[in-house]
Amino acid sequence: MMKRIIWAISMIAVLLMLCAPFAQAEENGRNRYRMDVTLTEKKLPMRRMLLEIDMTVDVFNDSADAWTDLCFRDYMHSYIEASSIGGLLMKSGVEEASCGGEALEVAVAEDESIVYVKLNEPLGPGERTIVSLKYKAHVPSGYQRSNFGSVRGAISTATCELSQFYPMLAIWQDGKWMADEYFSDGECFFTRCSDYEITLRLPEKYTDVIASGDEQPVSSADGESVWRITSENMRDVTIVATNEMDMLTGEICGVTVNSWFSRNSNPDDVRGEMYLETALASVEAFTEAFGPYPYGELDVLDSNIEAGGMEAPGLIRINQMYGAMLMDLEKDSATAQMLQQEIRKVVAHETAHEWFYGVVGNDQYNEAWLDESFASYGETVYLRHVGDNGERVKEDMRMYADWSLGSGLTVDRSPKELGGDYITAVYQRGASFLYQLERVMGEDFTEFIRAYYAAYSFKEADTEGFLEMLAPYIEDNETAQGVVQRYLDRAKDLY
Repeated sequence: MMKRIIWAISMIAVLLMLCAPFAQAEENGRNRYRMDVTLTEKKLPMRRMLLEIDMTVDVFNDSADAWTDLCFRDYMHSYIEASSIGGLLMKSGVEEASCGGEALEVAVAEDESIVYVKLNEPLGPGERTIVSLKYKAHVPSGYQRSNFGSVRGAISTATCELSQFYPMLAIWQDGKWMADEYFSDGECFFTRCSDYEITLRLPEKYTDVIASGDEQPVSSADGESVWRITSENMRDVTIVATNEMDMLTGEICGVTVNSWFSRNSNPDDVRGEMYLETALASVEAFTEAFGPYPYGELDVLDSNIEAGGMEAPGLIRINQMYGAMLMDLEKDSATAQMLQQEIRKVVAHETAHEWFYGVVGNDQYNEAWLDESFASYGETVYLRHVGDNGERVKEDMRMYADWSLGSGLTVDRSPKELGGDYITAVYQRGASFLYQLERVMGEDFTEFIRAYYAAYSFKEADTEGFLEMLAPYIEDNETAQGVVQRYLDRAKDLY
C-alpha cells in the first residue's frame, strides 16, 4: 500500500509541473533562452548554410556555490570537426559576450567545444543574471547531428537540421562545470530543462519548419520567412527546416503525432505510414508503462543523420536510408519484412527517449544506460503492446544478457571504462537488465518504473537515485537483488 501511495503522490507532483505556465520560468528556477536565429545559404566556394544567433540566457544559479564564470558548450564546433570537410572552410564560435551592457571575457578551452564566459561579478546561489551572446557557425554538410543537404539528394530541394546548434549552458555539479569530451558513438549531452523563445529567419523557399515545442509562421516577404518557436520545460531544442517533405498526422492519448517523410512518387513507399503507426502505438504503450507524455506534439522525421535514429524533446529523426533500402527490396519479401521490423524498432526506441532523456534526464556521457538502456527496453514494451511474438523478445533479451557475461560486464560506466563494449553494455545488456528485473518483480516493477518516472520528471537521475528508489520494491526479493548486483557496478555491495 505504501508503494502505491508514493506512486500516487509522485504522479500528482509531475502533473502539477506539467501545468506550470511559461511565464513562471523565473519563479521555478529554469534557465530561459531568447534567440534571434538567422540562416543564410552560401553558394561559393561551395553550397553551405551560415547560422548566426543573437541570444540572451537568463541564468539561475541552482547550486550551493558562487559562480565566477559560466560554461557553454559549442557542439557545432565538434560537428564541423567530424564532418568530411572538417574545419577547412567552416568554423563556429562565440564572438561577443556581455552582461548589463558590459563586455565579458570569453575563453575557449583546448577542446574548443568548451567555452567559458567570465562574469564581472560572482553569481551567488539562488541568484539570476542575464548574459548576452553573439554566435556564428557554419552548418556542416553530411551526416552530423546538425547538417545541411537534401534528404532526397536533389539539387532543387534542401533540408537543414539543427541540433545542439546554440551555445548550451553546462550543468554545475560537485563544484565544477560538467564538460566531458564530445562523443560521436553515443550521446554526451547533459542539460537542465529550460524555456525557449526563438525567432527564426531563413530563406523563403523553406516551406516547413518542424521544431521541439510549438512553431508558427510569422511573415514571409522579400525572399525571407520568419517563424516563432516556443519551447517550454525542454532539455534542448532541435529545428528542421525543409522544402521536401510531406506529412501525415494522428492523435493518441491527447498527443498529436506528425510523420514527416521525403516526397517520393513510388507507390510502394510506406515509410510515412510506418512512422506514424509506430509512433502512435509507442506513445500509447509508454503512457501505459511509464506515465504521461508531457508535451502536446511529437514529430517523426526523415533525416540525413548517420545514426539509425536520433532523439530530441518533442522530435525524433529517422535515417532516410532505411526507406531507400526498402525501395530496393521486393515488397513482401522476407528481407523487406525484416527491414520494416527494424524501422519500427528504431522509431519505438527514439520515441522511448522522449520519456528517458527528454523528461527524465541524465548525464548521457557518464551514465548513458539511464536513457539508452531504457530506450532499448522500450522496444520490447512496444513490441509486446502491438502483439508481437513474446518468445522472440525473450530470446533477444537472453542473447543480450549472455553477451560478455563471462567478463561480468556492468552497464553503469562511462565510454572510457567500457571501450569497445559500449554498445553491448548500454544498449543491449542494459535492456536485458530491465527486462529481467520486470520478470522477477512482476507488478512491483510497473509500480516502480512509474514512480521513478514521476519522481525524476524534468530532473536529472543518476544510478544512486535509481537504486535508492528501487530499494523498497525489492527489499524482500532476493532474486531481484541478484539481478541488480549482476548488472550495476554501484549495487555490488548493497545486498
